[in-house]
Amino acid sequence: MGYSDVKVGDKVKLQYRRNWKEKYSEKEFVVSGLLEEPNQDSRPEEINYKVYFKIQDSVRINYDNADQVLKDLANKCGIKEENVYANKVFIM
Repeated sequence: MGYSDVKVGDKVKLQYRRNWKEKYSEKEFVVSGLLEEPNQDSRPEEINYKVYFKIQDSVRINYDNADQVLKDLANKCGIKEENVYANKVFIM
């Protein structure tokens, strides 16, 4: 991010948006806390992330086939099937 030796109370500027409809803009934030990076020995072997993405219009996906299309995509990406959730509200 371009900041070194940041302390609680420091002001930092970051690219920020409140939702996906807004454009990113630079906002100033005050550092309210810091987390220490765990050492190599205490890091978990597997780290979970939440990822949201939009599928290209060329992918034939609809409410009825969304689960299968997303599970197939997850399989190709090495993602476990139980970790896939289709937000069908946006598919309708």
